[in-house]
Order: sequence, then C-alpha cells, then structure tokens
Amino acid sequence: MNDSIKREQSEFACSADRENLRPKEMVYYGEHSFQMQYKDTIGEPFDWLYIDADTLREQAAKNGYAVQVVAEGEHYDYLAKITKR
Repeated sequence: MNDSIKREQSEFACSADRENLRPKEMVYYGEHSFQMQYKDTIGEPFDWLYIDADTLREQAAKNGYAVQVVAEGEHYDYLAKITKR
C-alpha cells in the first residue's frame, strides 16, 4: 500500500449504471473521505468534494451565491470564485 495516501472511502465505477454502485450513505458521487499517512504518522480523515462547474453553479444559485469560473485546467479542473448575491 502507498504510504502517502490512504483512501477511506471512494466510489469509482466504469459502468454507466452508477446509481446501483453508489454506497447508500453517499449523497453525491463526487463525495469522498481521505486520510493521509506518512510512515507511522496518520492524519485525521477529511472530506473532499469533486464537483463539476455546472453543478456547483446550480447548487450555489439555490443558496443565494453566484459562481464565476476564473481559470480552467487540462483535466476537468477549474478555479472558481463564489460570491454572495
């Protein structure tokens, strides 16, 4: 096992039928929990969210926020500015 990163919970699937593969406690398929480890030092688990820009805009708008994508990377990554409306 790689000492640098230990995945506590993840959800990866090659199938298009993702709904049947998702653990019931997960609300959104981009939700993950990670725990870092280096040799004998183990950090606390932390939550991480992978979310596409359109879904972020949609959810932010529902809660009174605006999203502006400031920069886009080569691998579906982006930098966003979130402001209160």
